[in-house]
Amino acid sequence: MNYLALGWMLIVVATATWVLSNVLIVLFSPLLRRASTPRTRGHLWVMASLPWVLPLLVIVTLLFLALAKSQGWIHHHCETHLAHHPHFCLEHLPTFALHLSGSLSGMFIVMCSFCLIVVRSVPIWQLQAKSRTFQRLVQGKSLRNTLDDERPLAFALGGWKPSIFISKGLRELLSPKEMRIVVSHEVAHVRHKDVNKNALFEMLLTLHAFPRLLRSSWNLTSELRADRYVAQKFDALEVADVLLKLRRATTHSPFPTSIHGGQLSERIDALIHDKHSRRSPISIHLIYFFLMVFPCLIVFSHHSLETLLGWLI
Repeated sequence: MNYLALGWMLIVVATATWVLSNVLIVLFSPLLRRASTPRTRGHLWVMASLPWVLPLLVIVTLLFLALAKSQGWIHHHCETHLAHHPHFCLEHLPTFALHLSGSLSGMFIVMCSFCLIVVRSVPIWQLQAKSRTFQRLVQGKSLRNTLDDERPLAFALGGWKPSIFISKGLRELLSPKEMRIVVSHEVAHVRHKDVNKNALFEMLLTLHAFPRLLRSSWNLTSELRADRYVAQKFDALEVADVLLKLRRATTHSPFPTSIHGGQLSERIDALIHDKHSRRSPISIHLIYFFLMVFPCLIVFSHHSLETLLGWLI
């Protein structure tokens, strides 16, 4: 049994499926962007997982197909193939020998995937290291801490026990009531565990070809949910006024979990017009339908897929 040939076939299939998953993300992410609400977060989790899940789903389906052939559940036509034609059957695995170009291509794909994950993970680890540094500098274990910085900053950092940091510059800029609005916003991020969820979401984005498409929608839903939490305690117009005041301060937080998050126009529009109850577009459910029927399509059209794979390799 030529396991090297099997591995090369699976690499080609996984790569093609990864490309397909990124195409689906490019097609469907604008729908989520136009309907960004806290309710769309579940859809964003699915879309972020797609480049990981879809190749794995296809590989598992192909291995099931090989098992089904060996058990006689599906009639195999391996004898009709040439000896070097790829087909998903462990009993009649093709015996073609990989050329040097094929071996190098497989190694290149694996190395590129590994390097992509490592490079995309570096900012996440740097943020975690900076978070630990900030928490070590804080005296005591209070939830709210003062940061010795003249810039108007407010953000939440930390792992399982996050802390809220308010800069001296922000205290000088805002009134006591406005400060309570800012603190309430950061408390919302802590209550919803946004610090850990943001880190996990960023890890899922390491395999994406265009991670910004989903990252901006994810950050917007996080801020919309925190804004809604604050609007339940304060007047929505007051919250919007604080956001505008922070925008005029022209200070952008270096940390993702912050009231200084982007897309302020969408956030203010949602606060004023109460658009938090918008539903996600029904068309986004097409992605779930595709994930359900895709394995069945592979099983029923595996002969055409094997022919396509033979042309690719």
